[in-house]
Amino acid sequence: MIAAEIAKDLNNFYSAENSSQMINRFSGFDWKTEEDAFNDGFRMAHANEMDSQGGATSQLATCKIVHNAGTNGVQLPIKEYASGKLVGTEMLYMSSKFDINALFQPSPWSGLPAVVVAEKKDYSFWISNGRTNNIWKTASHDQYLSLHKGRFPMVSLEINPVDAKKLGIKAGDIV
Repeated sequence: MIAAEIAKDLNNFYSAENSSQMINRFSGFDWKTEEDAFNDGFRMAHANEMDSQGGATSQLATCKIVHNAGTNGVQLPIKEYASGKLVGTEMLYMSSKFDINALFQPSPWSGLPAVVVAEKKDYSFWISNGRTNNIWKTASHDQYLSLHKGRFPMVSLEINPVDAKKLGIKAGDIV
């Protein structure tokens, strides 16, 4: 069990440094089986803070039952175990009909700001410095991380296929 071994190694590391706060953080990962890990995470996680892992019916979900369910899953909290299946709580709004708990408010668009309208007259394209899945914000920090620089050595550009064709740009071109 990889997570348990990592936690034990970190516990040993912080024990050598006598860092009691970190020793406590990485204590208790003495799982011997997958079922031990399941029970620790499902039944005991956050026991003193909140009840989010199964609640009063968590005893219905054993490691074996969840394993046998495969990837079909169950919405917690579990209501019952019937006919060899866990029966979970129906998620809200599965019927696509909303009640008073969902409040939708109109958000009228007043158009582009004047400064954008003025700029739009002079330029054919807009560039957004959005982020990739792995590089956050403007890469102010990530630009120094070799992992990210290796994965994204250059900034990517997404362009409408019609505009790309007009400009003679093909996938993979450096622009």
